[in-house]
Amino acid sequence: MMPMSPLQASATVVNLLLATGPFTYPQGFVALGPVLSLSLLAITCCVAYITATFMVEAISVANAEDTNRRTFSMFGQQAYKSPIVARKQNLKDLDNK
Repeated sequence: MMPMSPLQASATVVNLLLATGPFTYPQGFVALGPVLSLSLLAITCCVAYITATFMVEAISVANAEDTNRRTFSMFGQQAYKSPIVARKQNLKDLDNK
């Protein structure tokens, strides 16, 4: 599966937000009343937040599992084999920071 570009990801998020019908929310508030509509809106926001965090976690796991992405590192694979080697590599770069 090809990763999405930032433009494609932004278009997908906009599509998800606008496809749910935010223009019908005022009519829903009038029909249900303020107490019930605000409670349903709060529950929906919580579910949307949980779903968004799951999606971010799934994307990070997919990026970690992508072997093609890891081959484009500035350092060789030997730099990541042990923490001691990684620390020695980082100490060399500390003067440049």
